[in-house]
Amino acid sequence: MMRSTLLAVSGDAFDILSVRGEIERIANAFGEYLARTGAGGNSKHRALGPVGKALQHARAVRGDALLGYARRVHEQVTGRTFAAGDVEKLDEGLRLLDELLASAPGRAHGEILSRIDYATYYDVRRRSMEFFNGWEVFARAYAEKHRLEAVGRLPLFGAANHGDAGDPWKTAAEQYRAQVRLAQTLLDENEEDNE
Repeated sequence: MMRSTLLAVSGDAFDILSVRGEIERIANAFGEYLARTGAGGNSKHRALGPVGKALQHARAVRGDALLGYARRVHEQVTGRTFAAGDVEKLDEGLRLLDELLASAPGRAHGEILSRIDYATYYDVRRRSMEFFNGWEVFARAYAEKHRLEAVGRLPLFGAANHGDAGDPWKTAAEQYRAQVRLAQTLLDENEEDNE
């Protein structure tokens, strides 16, 4: 039997801006994970690596299944199993994501995931710019201290890191990476003390 009247279903309105803080916390955790694992690339797909794949998978899967999937992608991409510090940030972001999606109506999930995707991409690019700007300051000071001649511009970090700019610059790149790691370790310890 067919109905002659139209049935419409309405739901409560959902304001995506009401979860902006949660979206930014999730993107920050994912950005931290990607910074620690050295993810990057010229495309959004490569820059987001395992996080991008997990966000796509989150459209259909939740909970431990999503965590397991993300861990497996992490292993495939990095070639490492469970490096504690790196993966803890991935897990943190996924748990926050799971909580957010559980509290939001299903019709909002696509928009939430899309915003997290782009917020994470922005976080990765921002961190990348900070790293390379920091390298430029470090390299300039290193060149002055060690009386290194820089023909034209200072070498890019990649050239210095791979030894293409010479051994002194390779040493500079190693020192800069160690300085960045130390700063991150101190920041992590400070966060733990504040909890």
